[in-house]
Amino acid sequence: HSFGSYAVRIAADRELEGVNVLRTLGLHHISSPEDFGIEVPLHLLDMLQQRIAAGQLAIQPGSVQQHLRRCLSFLTGPARRQLAALCRDQAAVATAAALPQ
Repeated sequence: HSFGSYAVRIAADRELEGVNVLRTLGLHHISSPEDFGIEVPLHLLDMLQQRIAAGQLAIQPGSVQQHLRRCLSFLTGPARRQLAALCRDQAAVATAAALPQ
């Protein structure tokens, strides 16, 4: 086809990048930028929490918080509130895990 490289097109369009980043995280209900504000289905949110806890995300283990914050930069409305709560929860877990026993 004549569209060119997928990676180049994604990098050139912030909204397409957002769709790609969010779907990589497992938020498969997002298919276009218009979906950035819709509520994340609970089964996807639960699955994301489980994947984070099990270290099963396809990102560097130490960068989960950074990746979640990047995702927040694309989201709005209910979806942003849901992911922000998950981000806070994960930060609390990471802090607790770093405390001496």
